[in-house]
Amino acid sequence: GTYLVIDFLEFVEWILPNGYFDLWRDYTWPVPLGLIYMAAGVAHFALKDSFTAMVPPIGTWGGLWQVPAPGADKLGLKYEEFHNYW
Repeated sequence: GTYLVIDFLEFVEWILPNGYFDLWRDYTWPVPLGLIYMAAGVAHFALKDSFTAMVPPIGTWGGLWQVPAPGADKLGLKYEEFHNYW
């Protein structure tokens, strides 16, 4: 999927006159992408269960790296909730 999107964008850049793609990208992409990030931020709190379900369980990385959760016990949060809380 990513390859197809990149391929499509390169094609669009190729067919547009010089500079038009840059203007299109610089003036139309920031607002939709910003709205997507804002929606994801709000969803972290509104759909808490969905986001905590995405946190991999402790030990997923084979013990090579433990994702820290400092202060989770003081806040009364489970490991998954901590990584959604902040």
